[in-house]
Amino acid sequence: MPALNESARVGWVVRGALEHVEEVVVIDDGSTDNTAEEARKAGAFVIRHPKNRGKTKALQTGFDYALERDYDLVFTLDGDAQHRPGEIPRLLHALESHDADVVSGDRMTGERNMPGSRRFVNRLSSQVASWITSRNILDCHCGFRVVRAPVLEKVRLRQPRFGGDAELVMWTCIRGFKLGHARITSVYGSEESGIRPILDTLNILLLALRAFLARLYWDFRS
Repeated sequence: MPALNESARVGWVVRGALEHVEEVVVIDDGSTDNTAEEARKAGAFVIRHPKNRGKTKALQTGFDYALERDYDLVFTLDGDAQHRPGEIPRLLHALESHDADVVSGDRMTGERNMPGSRRFVNRLSSQVASWITSRNILDCHCGFRVVRAPVLEKVRLRQPRFGGDAELVMWTCIRGFKLGHARITSVYGSEESGIRPILDTLNILLLALRAFLARLYWDFRS
């Protein structure tokens, strides 16, 4: 669970997640408030970045920890309470019923409440990602997902800022793993989105170009 200055919300998310998983790991990405303390009080193991490194780096830190502990499955969700931890079983059911390697939350099907900037970036990015990978990617920016360990062994995240979510989904497909989706509920409060529509869309397009070239010239399935 990546978290940056989420002291007011992170405890609720941790407690909810602990009802469904063995361990919750919060990556405090250089917070200047009491995020780490509130996460620990709620029962999480906390890894702290001394300074902010971005969500992608926080995710990779968590994935490295999970691989060191030999976990079979890893769930990711954001620390801002946008995702409902009570829906973790929904992702697990989709993983098992579709025999998938990764199941990503789908916020876009029937979505009407998502802020306009997020909806624009997400729809465009998901369309580009679907074209590049020849897979139907519904919501490439969703941070709520479940991943099998073999995927984490093959995919390392390098995109800046928020690009890690899309990077994981795209390289899951390019590496030959099976991607599934599960409808989830997202709650949007008064918090400001960190998404920069133009710059972050350009970053995703550059990621898509790199993925397209990789798919043309390399076979990553082995």
